[in-house]
Amino acid sequence: MAFTSDITTNFIGEVAGDYIRKAIKQSNTIKDNLVTIYPDLTSNVYVRKIEVEEGFVDYSCGRNPQGSVILSEKLLAPKKIMWHPEFCLEDYRQLWTAAQMGFSAHNDDLPQTEKAAILMQMADIIARFIDVQIWEGDGTSGKFSGLIPAFLADADVIDVATPVAITSANVEAELGKFIDAIPDEVLNSPTYKMGVSTNVIRALRRIYGTQARTNGTFLSPNYAEFEGYTLTEIGGLNANTMVGYDTKQVFFGTGLLSDLNEVRLANTNETLLDGKVIGSVVMTGGVQYGFGGEIVLYRA
Repeated sequence: MAFTSDITTNFIGEVAGDYIRKAIKQSNTIKDNLVTIYPDLTSNVYVRKIEVEEGFVDYSCGRNPQGSVILSEKLLAPKKIMWHPEFCLEDYRQLWTAAQMGFSAHNDDLPQTEKAAILMQMADIIARFIDVQIWEGDGTSGKFSGLIPAFLADADVIDVATPVAITSANVEAELGKFIDAIPDEVLNSPTYKMGVSTNVIRALRRIYGTQARTNGTFLSPNYAEFEGYTLTEIGGLNANTMVGYDTKQVFFGTGLLSDLNEVRLANTNETLLDGKVIGSVVMTGGVQYGFGGEIVLYRA
């Protein structure tokens, strides 16, 4: 679908303050280091895996070699995507701040107030988009292939049985099922995360209520504790999702990290006399993970 500008105004009088922007759901995967980042990628990278199996036997003279070492790899193939917005300057000539464009009929540039508001909103949208793609991307045009679809397709990933839609009535029981499914070997690893979708946190907060306010159950706006384990809210997860994983074994690869929050604008009216300002957002991204058998997925 082509980029469009839909401008609605019946302006009479004065402008009231700055632009109010539509809320964008939090994007915390990169900000909170919830996965390992591979930056500066220009091509495919291979995630190396090593598995050592012990081979102890009863002592005897001589040698009796047992056990094994398995070296393998998984491909992280970043995908390059783009977004090209385009603004017709004439559309902005009748706005509240049209004087910022100058008085020439050539329409010198976008009004600075509108340009700043548009760029801020686009930055929020890009951050949210990246967060969702890391976890839920389906690999179709303009999207990355995310972790959750890969987990669902991996028979080694531990799937929690009979997942249901989470409510305040069942959240404790379902969290218990999720935590019980995590292997003992990784349960207390300092880098093992128990990530949950926003509706799980909402349900848990509802039943904790007064307790949370009086004894500080909740450590920060993005964290909660359940049975002594810290839960991390991941804004990019679809509802009714919980995932246990080691942050050192889940990877997001990209080119320049700055590409993930950069929108470039060019006033082509200055060179092509086309009456337009064009934009460009270009980024690369891809995900990969190590051992499926150490990942636990709850997905209703």
